[in-house]
Amino acid sequence: MATNSTYTIVGYAVATLKRRMARWTGHYLALGLGIGLDQLTKYIGFTVLPAYTPIGVFPGIALQLVYNRGAAYGFFAGQTPWLVGIASLFSLYFMATFHVVRWKTPSPLGSRLLIIGALGNLLDRVIHGFVIDFISIGRFPVFNLADICITVGVGLLIYRSLKQSCI
Repeated sequence: MATNSTYTIVGYAVATLKRRMARWTGHYLALGLGIGLDQLTKYIGFTVLPAYTPIGVFPGIALQLVYNRGAAYGFFAGQTPWLVGIASLFSLYFMATFHVVRWKTPSPLGSRLLIIGALGNLLDRVIHGFVIDFISIGRFPVFNLADICITVGVGLLIYRSLKQSCI
């Protein structure tokens, strides 16, 4: 026959499991929405914009479809297999690490943005063999929403790491 303490332990375990499932569901939902939004904007750019022809939106800002065969901002062009491998390992490492440490990072938002950007661009490389870029600002290389996520994510991680080390 079960005792009251058995029910208490089981109740605690069930409550803990529910909290963890809710947290991970929210986490994966956020990742899915972020990657989905990135892919949607790239699809719209890919189907609507003429390749390599800038269309002015505001002074200094244009939409310009570019097929990026390199890494961030066109570096290492022509190295797609290496870039896919590195991006895959990077993404798997981050996902596994954050599962183990339960998102105890200097900036959970920064980490999520970094993973969204990495997986969004990795998806392009696997599907197309290149990354679809379409936002052009001044003389800066053409970029996309995933690049913004990576840049902001890294910035948040650096900022929070420096802030924690100064305490």
